[in-house]
Formats: sequence, structure tokens, C-alpha cells
Amino acid sequence: MKLSKTTINFAKKRGIFFDVCEADEFVECDRLWFFFEEDACEPDLSYLINDNGTFTYFDTLTLNNEVKEELPATIRDEKHLREVIEFLANEIKED
Repeated sequence: MKLSKTTINFAKKRGIFFDVCEADEFVECDRLWFFFEEDACEPDLSYLINDNGTFTYFDTLTLNNEVKEELPATIRDEKHLREVIEFLANEIKED
């Protein structure tokens, strides 16, 4: 799956950057990695990329439990993804 340029630019303006990690021997499907610093080595958050265009929560390394609990288990589509990006941008700005 490829994210639209609209979503990528929307995220960049809010200080969130993406990378797609391809499936490997540990995880059977591709993952969408979220970075809250452009040059970070490890993703702050990851969702599995499903064949039907949805995303399923996978893991977070840096988000506190209060923020993590507010994240949707499934992101329905790119419009919903932009809503999640907006939420995350507001939360990481407060930290």
C-alpha cells in the first residue's frame, strides 16, 4: 500500500514522518512506522498495513499509556489516518 502525497504532507506539517517496513520473518505483513523526529532510528509507533486498506495497531515505543489508550485499534482509511495524525501531533506537542 502506498500513502497519498496528501497524507504524507499533512503528517510532515505536523512533525510526523512515515516509513513502510516490509514483511519479514518476524511479522508477516508490512508495517507503517511513525516517527516523531525525522532522523530517528526507531519508530515511535507502528501499525500493520492490511490488504483492505486499513491499518491495525501493532506497537509503540515512546507513547505514554494515556495516549496509547486513545489510539484506535483499527484505522479505517486514509481520512481516518489523518485524524489520528492530528491527534498525535497535538499529544506530542504537549510533551
